[in-house]
Amino acid sequence: MASLFDIGKTAVQAQRQALNVTGQNIANVNTEGYRKRSADLTEVSGSQSELTSITSQIGLGVNLSEVRRAYNVFLASSTNSSQSRFESSQTFVETMERLENALLPGEGDLSSQISNFFRTLSDVEASPGDLAPRAAAIEQGNGLANAFNVTAFVLRDLEAQIAGTIDQEVSEVNRLVSSLGSVNGKLRSSNLGASPPNALMDERDRLIAEISKKVRISVNYGPRHDVNVRLGEHQTGPLLLDGERRQVIQPIYGEKNGVSFKLGSSKVIKMLDDGGLRGLSTALSVIQDTHSQVDTLADRMVSEINTAHRNGIDFDGQFGRSMFTARELVVEPSLDNSSTLDVSFLTVPGLVDEVVDATFRYNGRSGAWSAYDVNNNIIGTGRCEVDLNGLIVRVGK
Repeated sequence: MASLFDIGKTAVQAQRQALNVTGQNIANVNTEGYRKRSADLTEVSGSQSELTSITSQIGLGVNLSEVRRAYNVFLASSTNSSQSRFESSQTFVETMERLENALLPGEGDLSSQISNFFRTLSDVEASPGDLAPRAAAIEQGNGLANAFNVTAFVLRDLEAQIAGTIDQEVSEVNRLVSSLGSVNGKLRSSNLGASPPNALMDERDRLIAEISKKVRISVNYGPRHDVNVRLGEHQTGPLLLDGERRQVIQPIYGEKNGVSFKLGSSKVIKMLDDGGLRGLSTALSVIQDTHSQVDTLADRMVSEINTAHRNGIDFDGQFGRSMFTARELVVEPSLDNSSTLDVSFLTVPGLVDEVVDATFRYNGRSGAWSAYDVNNNIIGTGRCEVDLNGLIVRVGK
């Protein structure tokens, strides 16, 4: 039978350990991912026998049986899901604000340039015999073309910035998933037959919360407190992490369809469920659609203004010519090229917009270049110049 002093000793030791737990909570009050601990005290019961059945009921004191984490799986899952939805909406709104600021009406913006251009055309109509309104209309036409180019440049730059942010976020997700896989390995090796490693579980939950901010995930907990992670809100989504085995996410960009994501070596996901990456993906699609609408507006204005201008009469009584062109000329060198060449263009406004994409090949025997359309039909030939009816391509060393 334990003495009164032995029982008191267990009480002092148990309370000291409980105070240590309280001190640990205070010390880590600002530690990211730390969960509050609580000490469970249990009675130390004495052994029972017929001879000591009464005295053994007094017990042998108290001890600290377990240090528990303040953690609820349901609440944590709900919090992570809500955080994913919030990050998706917030990221989308912030990106749309940047797009709005780029397109808001202001001095010299696209809308005002269009209005000013048509105003100068009205001045030409009012005074067809005066050269000054014609010069002003030409100058304003240059301003309109520049406004379209600046708007397109701003949209392309914004697309590039969003794509860069997506690349960074995807790399961060892959890093976090890799770290979570390492924690899974430690949990599996350190938790067999022992008390749950609270510090590792804190790190596990912190990583899950960080991943949830970027992509929506569903989590399944194993018997040793390790986790399997799937993309999406359902347990049937594609597997992202199984123990220590992880799948790498890669972004796949399209000119008009925003971005999709490749998981591992084959699985392609067109759209993620919530998270910051969902907001960025949706925003990129909106920006690309806006860019496409600006291009469509430019093409329509070029076509209709050029048509009207060609049907009109100039100052000398001749039919007018095309005033604008919307075609952007880009040279894409082939990887099979054996030398570097200088390529320049001479364009005919209006007609150049009707020129199709072409592939140029050099014939060493004839010493001439030939241009081929997408159907591999020859649409122009020449030694140093190739005339494509609206575009002259000059090739030199």
